[in-house]
Amino acid sequence: MKLGKLGRIRIRRHHVPHICAGLFALVMLLGFAGPLFVIPKADADQLALRSVELSDPATSAADVNYAFGFTTKTGGPIGSILFEICENYQYEQTDPCTPPNGLDASDAVLTNQTGTSDFFLDPDSDTNTLIITRPAATTVSPQPLTYEFSGITNPSEIGSFYVRMSTYTSLDASGPEVDYGNVVFVTSIDIQITTEVPPYLLFCTGITIDGYNCGTAQGSFVSFGELSVATPRVATSQMLASTNAPYGYSITLAGRTLTAGNNVIPGMEQTGPSRPGTSQFGLNARSNTGPSVGLDPAGPGATTPDAQYNVPNQFRFKSGEIIASSDNTDDYRKLTVSYIVNRSSQQEPGRYVATLTYICLANF
Repeated sequence: MKLGKLGRIRIRRHHVPHICAGLFALVMLLGFAGPLFVIPKADADQLALRSVELSDPATSAADVNYAFGFTTKTGGPIGSILFEICENYQYEQTDPCTPPNGLDASDAVLTNQTGTSDFFLDPDSDTNTLIITRPAATTVSPQPLTYEFSGITNPSEIGSFYVRMSTYTSLDASGPEVDYGNVVFVTSIDIQITTEVPPYLLFCTGITIDGYNCGTAQGSFVSFGELSVATPRVATSQMLASTNAPYGYSITLAGRTLTAGNNVIPGMEQTGPSRPGTSQFGLNARSNTGPSVGLDPAGPGATTPDAQYNVPNQFRFKSGEIIASSDNTDDYRKLTVSYIVNRSSQQEPGRYVATLTYICLANF
């Protein structure tokens, strides 16, 4: 009677989702500051190039820097400058000013000044009024001036607010104005834009996978044909993996060696070479020359086979072992699994079948 053996391996695809999260947050602050033009008055000239700039326009923001700028129009002595922040617009010097809700400039500090720079903050300043004065009124030619204050708390409401700037000959911002002008600024709430990078673990198996596209994976059945005592029978399958999991992933082998009823072709629990004439079943994930089968790992990723499955011409089979893993996020990586089967002359005849499952899990 002629002795014949047929071994087949069924390979199941297995995909395990991974759950993790990524957050991008971008905070955008929106603000506007610019001059408000008024009708000139006969007894004072308008300050030119007026501006106000806030370091943070968010409502109720604390320790905000307010930088005021203008160009004087009238040459002559200046002893003090008034910055009055109001909820309403002031045309006349005598118009009432409504302090904005939540505004607090009582702890303001004059931190920077350019142009005429011997001013200091007057103690008569209050929650919405900043007065800067100098030791004596001296002549200031028309020129750009800037004054920056820190430690101000913004209004608590969204809206437009007005700053009246006035220069005076007096040292306490009293008496007639020399030059004046208004600017407006706007408070806003923070605009928060968030997006999520979804967690993913891509994994697929097949007899063949075209490129690095799981959509092209085909086949789940290989046949070794009739086994021989003189020549090993070989076959391959492929798997593709990629993940953004911060600690990478592991691919585990699960299943039983080739069996036909109660007859078994032993799995190679000890790593070793192919030995024709000895019943053995093993695999690795490398290109081999003895016998000629398989391919080395390919793709932009860095995943490597486990050390026991990473030596050419050395094979092994032990269910539950990790055959490949990465320890970081990893781009596409394709592994080709090489299978070898040998039989002895005493191996019982039969149709030998094995079902193998590759399980890919994210590392934590």
